[in-house]
Amino acid sequence: MLFNSFEFFLFLPVVFVLYWFVFQHKVRAQNLLILLASYFFYGWWSWKFMAMLMLSTALDYAYGFWVASPDRKKAKVFLWLSIINNLGILGVFKYYNFFQFNSSKDLNYSVFTVPQPCSTSHFLSAFLFTLSTGCPAVFLRLSSHDV
Repeated sequence: MLFNSFEFFLFLPVVFVLYWFVFQHKVRAQNLLILLASYFFYGWWSWKFMAMLMLSTALDYAYGFWVASPDRKKAKVFLWLSIINNLGILGVFKYYNFFQFNSSKDLNYSVFTVPQPCSTSHFLSAFLFTLSTGCPAVFLRLSSHDV
């Protein structure tokens, strides 16, 4: 689904109305709607990468709890684990083909390619920005009970 497609023209108003009018004052429901709408939007492009996106989301959600821990040493360890995990995913999907192609030219062997999922950089950098600004603690508190 592209931002300038007819499908998106139908998708956006439905999500907007559900978020602001149907689930108004229900933060958990709003968060779940955004998560599921994001998965649907991303899966419309290619369902093949949904497992990677869901695994990354689950890991980042768990890391968010640990990063919000009052124990600063534990929080720092899990922040770095999250950064390494997210940059690892980005590295595999964004730069594997580049390094594989360049090394195969010199060594003369065949290679397989790894397609890059769309917006991988955006999803991962948005999460890292959220972690660096201290927002996870606020998000986790809001998501744990309806306001």
